[in-house]
Amino acid sequence: MWDALLGCDETHATALLRFAAGVGTGSAAQLRSATEHTITGILLPVMHRLGTAWAAAEVTVAQQHAATVVAELALDSLGEATRHALPAPTRGRLTVACTDGERHTLPARLVAEVLRLRGWQPEHLGAHVPVRKVLGHALDTEARAVLLSAAVPARLPAIHRTVRACQAAGLPVIVGGAAFGPGGRYARALDATWARDAAEADRLLSALPPLAPVPDPAAAAARTEDRSYTRIRARRHQLVAGGLEALRHEYPPLRHYDETQWERTREDLGHVVEHLAAAVYIDDGHLFAEFALYTARVLTARGVPAHCLLPAFAALRQQLSAHRRACRILHRAHRAVAAFAADLRTADLVPGPRAVTTGAETGTGTATGTGTATGTRPDATTGAGAGAATGTGTKKERVPSPVRIRAKQHRAPAGGDAAGGAVPLPLADQGREQR
Repeated sequence: MWDALLGCDETHATALLRFAAGVGTGSAAQLRSATEHTITGILLPVMHRLGTAWAAAEVTVAQQHAATVVAELALDSLGEATRHALPAPTRGRLTVACTDGERHTLPARLVAEVLRLRGWQPEHLGAHVPVRKVLGHALDTEARAVLLSAAVPARLPAIHRTVRACQAAGLPVIVGGAAFGPGGRYARALDATWARDAAEADRLLSALPPLAPVPDPAAAAARTEDRSYTRIRARRHQLVAGGLEALRHEYPPLRHYDETQWERTREDLGHVVEHLAAAVYIDDGHLFAEFALYTARVLTARGVPAHCLLPAFAALRQQLSAHRRACRILHRAHRAVAAFAADLRTADLVPGPRAVTTGAETGTGTATGTGTATGTRPDATTGAGAGAATGTGTKKERVPSPVRIRAKQHRAPAGGDAAGGAVPLPLADQGREQR
């Protein structure tokens, strides 16, 4: 299936799905069961692999989009071939949608298809659906529930507005997707019911408990109007401009960017600000730290040193110095990315186990530290951990030019500098994945 999608071979992809589902063989019940397994056990893992491959710079954005289109066409064909085996939609109508700003529609589509095989009547509204349209459609069609899907955590505030509007109208809401973090962590912050997959969504829908009231409506309203969140959103352009200026001074390759590269980098920093605003909204630093580490890995895979994010974080902290929550979240992400970058430098420069150092590293390669510090240090992978350090004096180490870090392991994409320096930060591509 992987080769068929990357090769844009719709005929082959369709044939594989039909064969896996056993189209033309067995009973209707067997066909439904096999089709569900084909969707959840074959197509879904391949699409997950596609997103992982993009992050690792193994496929381009264009390849990812083309493969997604082929997958959707093959899914359409499978649906037509198995339509005769569908049960009567007696379990109720469902409104399925991706809210404002969310354009990753395929995960929601896959869940809808599985629920259709289980006797529900899902109506998928597609991408970027405003709150009023989600609510209006659900009420007009007398939907039993609303299902919301999101892949990008920056969309959480928009999702929360939709959740609250539906709950106020007495509509049960179930959310799902990568945007809600491991185990649905961020869904709990939004007072939303989270489903891990289509099977769990079916179980929750089957129970359909009475709509639980918002635990504290006043607190929820206050969070929606949170001044820190509102001001970060209102100052988006100013914050992005400050980040660009910091990068211009601290990351020399940017000085040689053309207009297109500058525009892409501006978009990238816009994604940073949006995710910071979402983390402030739900008051969870883990969200932004995980986004920052994911971004660092994406940059590293494309030959751009991860530590180029640090000047942007520092500029944001300076501009948002009056907002303690935002500064705390930025500080956590800064430490996590700094640790990640330090691990990469150690792997490149020091063979064998990582050497233990003391003090705080600076961008010039000088580490200084006095006194004793005890507390937590973000792990390079999870952003969590604990430890203690004691040190005095000053330690200097030679660090190669940031442009050359990881150059041996990662080649620059076509059009970039051979050393991996003059490559636009590819964060904006995250918003162009799997439409």
